[in-house]
Amino acid sequence: MKLLMEGYERVMPALSEKVLTVSMLLSLFFLPDSAWSPKIEISGDVKENDSITVTCSALTPCPYSPPELTLNLQPNLPRQMERNTDGTFTSTIQQNITLSYKYDGYNIICSARYPVNAGKPNKKPDKGSMTKFTLFFSYAPKETSATIISSVDDSLKLRCSSRANPPVSVFTWFKNTTNGAMKVAEGENYGVQVTEGGIYYCAATNDVGSQISPEIHLSVKEKEKEKEKVIEPTRKVIERKGAESSQVEITLIVAVGVVILICLLKVVMWFVKIKNPTPPQSPVTD
Repeated sequence: MKLLMEGYERVMPALSEKVLTVSMLLSLFFLPDSAWSPKIEISGDVKENDSITVTCSALTPCPYSPPELTLNLQPNLPRQMERNTDGTFTSTIQQNITLSYKYDGYNIICSARYPVNAGKPNKKPDKGSMTKFTLFFSYAPKETSATIISSVDDSLKLRCSSRANPPVSVFTWFKNTTNGAMKVAEGENYGVQVTEGGIYYCAATNDVGSQISPEIHLSVKEKEKEKEKVIEPTRKVIERKGAESSQVEITLIVAVGVVILICLLKVVMWFVKIKNPTPPQSPVTD
């Protein structure tokens, strides 16, 4: 009885507009256990920097209770509804996007939620479903960079990295010279001696195009290194001489102190002798 009443409430608006179809009638009384899955359609060339239109659509058994559609590209998109040739209805939302390399591998999600309570609260939960579409397209290398990944003694290891689809096929290393850029190696990693110094950069290439990285400046201060080698032993000699001078100074101070102490003792003894003179001895007579 309860199901009949809910169906009656949904049928009456359709009857008043004379748009009731067989599919609508069946959907009103025999709702599936799970919601109908929405569809995603892409129009336009799926290429970098091109604009495409993403359409999310879902079957609408009853135009008076259309499903709520959402796209994860942008919220609150306006919904449209159209009547199909077989008398059924379809609800759609659309979004235009310009493809940048960041959209490669992006999952577009279209969700549809069907109301089953005719807008009445505290009834059965709405039924929902979703469809996913992953974008894949080709683009030239992006975010190319050259970095120092390790340092051992006088050797540095540089690495070239980039984001590309298809993946990078060739990494090329260059060094700036007075005669212009000079190719020095190929490969993702490149080892360079610190003593060489210079300005280095790399280029990443795939089937679509190529991109170069910012420069890395490796400076070597040979004169300062030589000074350090000379200064270090010089500093040790100075420290040793300083220590020897300190020992000599201490010895001299001790010697002078002893001499002064002896002089003071003699002066004291002289004063004592003056204050207490020795009485003269009388001659002894027989």
